[in-house]
Order: sequence, then structure tokens, then C-alpha cells
Amino acid sequence: MSEGTDKLIKRILADAEAEAQRIKDEAEAEALAVTEDAKKRVAEVKSEGDEACRHAENEMLFLAKKSAELEAKKTDLAYRHRVIDEAFSETLTKLRAMNATQTAELLKKVLFRETSGGETIHPAKSNAGIIEGILSEINSMLKKEGSNPLTLGEATDEITDGFIAVGEGYVKKCSYEALLADLKEREIGQIADILF
Repeated sequence: MSEGTDKLIKRILADAEAEAQRIKDEAEAEALAVTEDAKKRVAEVKSEGDEACRHAENEMLFLAKKSAELEAKKTDLAYRHRVIDEAFSETLTKLRAMNATQTAELLKKVLFRETSGGETIHPAKSNAGIIEGILSEINSMLKKEGSNPLTLGEATDEITDGFIAVGEGYVKKCSYEALLADLKEREIGQIADILF
């Protein structure tokens, strides 16, 4: 991806990190509130003063703490996944909002990276003109590497943007959505480390 796209993703991840911290703080506050409520109930039981009540209070406190910890972890995990999903969704929106020059630069890089030569390229209808305009440049780059040129196929509405590469024995969807899904799958651990 282009340096501008990398910066965009880093900025989105920074925003997501701040949101994740806010969500984590809320989850911890909720866990603390549950624990405080459990302590109040324990204090009421304590006032009765017999051994059975002391045993019950300890059991209640233990269970309340465990329950609060588990709920906080589950809530935190759900929020983390939501934040990551929102970051990728926002990136997809920003990629689709790029102007024609930015889109051409991105598609050049993706075409060169995702093809090995000889494929037929079926551009998304929204990117057909751009891909047709950059195909000769891509073919020149492939020729320098000793690879076969790409052939322009019919435009498709099977994908919203990007292209579908059809090679011998394979079909590869290279829509923005597919590329981001692949990136997310490969980098989810590192993204989670950055955000959380």
C-alpha cells in the first residue's frame, strides 16, 4: 500500500487506541461497581454475626469478584473486536473516497503486487477507466521482469472496487474489502498489540 495509506491506517489505529482505552476504563469501572455492590451485601450478612453467615459472605464475595472479573474480560474483548472492526471499516470508507490520482497509484501497486503476469484483469465498474489507463504502465513493469502482460477483461459489478484477476487455474478478488480482510487476518495480533 502507499505511504499515504499506511499513514492513514496508523492514524486510524491511534484514534482506535484512544477509544479502546476509554472502553477499557468503562469496563473496569463497571467491574468495580459490581464488586462494591457485593461488599455492601456482604456487610449486611456480616451483621447477623454467626459462622454460617461468615461462610456465606466469603463465598458471595468470592463469586461476585469472579463474576465481575469474567464480565469485565468478556466486555473488554467484545469492545476490542468492535474497535478493530470499526478501524478497518473506516479505512475502507477512506480508500473508497480517494480521488482518481490516489486511486490510480494504489491500484498500480496492487496490480503489480497481486499478479504474476498473464492474468486477465476484470476491473470493478467503478475503477474500469482507471485500470484501463494504468494497464500499459503495469505491463511495461512486468515486461522488465520477464513476465507476460496482463489482459484487460470486461468490467464487473461483482465487486465494488478494485479488480478480479483470472489466471490459469485461479481467480483472485482484489477489491478493497478483500485486501483489507486479508490484511486484518494476517496482522490481527500486531494490530491488537498496538491498540491495547
